Amino acid sequence: MMAEVVFENPLSKGLRDCSITVTGSGLLTETMEARIPFLKQGQRLRVKMPFTPYRPGPKKLVANFNCDQFRNIKASCNVDILPVTSAVHPLP
Repeated sequence: MMAEVVFENPLSKGLRDCSITVTGSGLLTETMEARIPFLKQGQRLRVKMPFTPYRPGPKKLVANFNCDQFRNIKASCNVDILPVTSAVHPLP
């Protein structure tokens, strides 16, 4: 699967020391992180992070944005992971 996180700088000045972390129990075995040294005013940041879920069922993917101006800007989405079927048998 692929998670895509988009953040747009709403301020009239640049943001420094930016980071986006993505977590999700049953989705990610470890926290994923992208660091961005500087985000200009009005600039949009788009980060794609591939991952392989390891537990079926309803899950929540959480993204957290931090920078020098503010912390813990969170967004989340619900993901329903279907169980893997062991084999497909053709009908007789």
